[in-house]
Amino acid sequence: MEFIFFYLIAGILVGLLAGLFGVGGGIIMVPILTFSFVQMGFSREILFHLAIGTSLATILFTSIVSLLTHHRNQAVIWKVVLFLSPGVVAGTLLGSLFAANLKSQELKYIFIFFIYLFSFKMLFSKKKKSILDDSNIEKANIVSSDSPEPKLPHFAVQSFTGLLIGISSALVGVGGGVFTSSYLILFRTPIHLAIGTAAAIGFPIALSGGVGFIYNGWNNQLLPDGSSGFVYWPAVAGLVVASMPFAYIGAKISHRLPKDRLRQIFAIFLMSMATIMLVS
Repeated sequence: MEFIFFYLIAGILVGLLAGLFGVGGGIIMVPILTFSFVQMGFSREILFHLAIGTSLATILFTSIVSLLTHHRNQAVIWKVVLFLSPGVVAGTLLGSLFAANLKSQELKYIFIFFIYLFSFKMLFSKKKKSILDDSNIEKANIVSSDSPEPKLPHFAVQSFTGLLIGISSALVGVGGGVFTSSYLILFRTPIHLAIGTAAAIGFPIALSGGVGFIYNGWNNQLLPDGSSGFVYWPAVAGLVVASMPFAYIGAKISHRLPKDRLRQIFAIFLMSMATIMLVS
């Protein structure tokens, strides 16, 4: 229980990042949770599994606030969410099963690899003219049949993409914001719409991923008290209490920042987190 204040403070940072970048905060939660679990003497054999499962369970709550806020700002393309969700759910369940059979050290390097990959892509990719101009951003909610939308692939391709996003998200304990937003930006979706839509995708990822990690870790004999499978509930409680209100603040801030600056901040943030984990 001495770590509850640590989780509350960490939750503030996690919430801001969740709202600001359209991610569930897992990118920073996983390193924070791993550090705290080491200090608490948890078994190293399940250290990273527990960090990833707990991260996904926390994202389930933070993603709701971020999703609703981006929706109110008309920055969620709901048709994309509908097309990606079936593959995302299936992929997350498969990813949680695969992760349960990997060693903690293997999961750590998978996490670092994915973060470096997408951060370098975001930072060094050439700027392309967006299909949607800035003047159309506030009209881009796909609920309206007259609203413009990015030219994304066929439904089958999007479903397969969702499968890959789900698997990757489960392996690294994130809400899929990194993968979803990168995928949308690849097809010239404006950064604000990509972030908002990624926030919406985070909910089904967190729900199916949390269930998967609970189920696959249910009978593990190394789990600490307060756990259900690979989810440590005291950490979830502390992170959620602090992160939910700050996810709202972060989402509001994201709509006031220039999109080019937002892209740069996003990429630098990702590389920083990967480097910290690599040298730790």
